[in-house]
Amino acid sequence: YGLDWTSKGKIVYASMVPDRLNISRIDPDGSNQVRLTTVGDNYTPASSADGQFIVFASNRSGSFNIWRINADDGSEPAQLTFTDGNFYPSCSRDNQWVAYDNVFNSQANVWKVALNGGEPIKVGERYRMPVFSPEGQFIACRYYLESVTRDVAIFSAQGGQPLRHVAIPVQEWQHVVWLPLDFPIRERGGQ
Repeated sequence: YGLDWTSKGKIVYASMVPDRLNISRIDPDGSNQVRLTTVGDNYTPASSADGQFIVFASNRSGSFNIWRINADDGSEPAQLTFTDGNFYPSCSRDNQWVAYDNVFNSQANVWKVALNGGEPIKVGERYRMPVFSPEGQFIACRYYLESVTRDVAIFSAQGGQPLRHVAIPVQEWQHVVWLPLDFPIRERGGQ
């Protein structure tokens, strides 16, 4: 139900603990496990770039919204969205924004809200599972089944029409991941 690395070298993840989906933090060697949530069902944790916060989708208020907690101990929960059907948060590298999707009444839209809270801003329509690019200028999203597309759309982080569509031939996939800017790309055939 989601996992992410923190900038402090920890892993945050969602799992059934004990009978609800909760967010936990753990060291990569399996030690120092800390449960960060105890209320509601909590999905798809994402760490802020500075490692201070974890954002996630939760129904702790009755409907699914995006929440923020302190990464160290789960304290100071703050609700960032106030509608329903909000999922798949992604934090910008500058620690300013959280992108997320909203699926409600068979429509999917991508939004962003300030990490400190505020009025949400619509980024794009008919796509899901947004992910900020490493430099934070773009948001990539996967298609939404109802949109009758099979592509990844790249939006400006400011919003508007998609800047680019990338056709994806495979249909059974979940989310998009950006590679770091310095990631070594190998040519076909392992060259």
